[in-house]
Amino acid sequence: MDKRARSRAIGQIAALRAAERVAAQQALGEALAAQQAAEADARRAEVRTNEAVGAWQAQLAEGFAPELARALAADLVARAAETVEARGASARAAEHSDARTSAWRESDARLRQAETLARASRRALRRAREERSLEAQADRITWRWRRA
Repeated sequence: MDKRARSRAIGQIAALRAAERVAAQQALGEALAAQQAAEADARRAEVRTNEAVGAWQAQLAEGFAPELARALAADLVARAAETVEARGASARAAEHSDARTSAWRESDARLRQAETLARASRRALRRAREERSLEAQADRITWRWRRA
């Protein structure tokens, strides 16, 4: 493989790395949106649990009604379970978001590395082209001097 072909291949690799970074950015955006939604769901579940606790406490202050107490207790337990599940979903979304952030950082680093290699390759080709041009000029000058 000649220098030009290597340079083109490095350029193509850089283009692929750029596409990978764009995909990683999109995945990161989706993960962050999912994390925000999960956190909002967890906050809403906590509010509902606090409302159920308030209803339970209000029922206790009014007097003892077994059927109402049983219904409120069941509602409180259900709301607490929802809160636990929502917190777990929020934690999983945060882990997923962290993984996507890490993947984006890795893809960004790979892109920067590929761009650096591409710049170095172009610079080497340009330097080789300039050297060939200077050699050709030197040969022409030498030829003219020999003729003179």
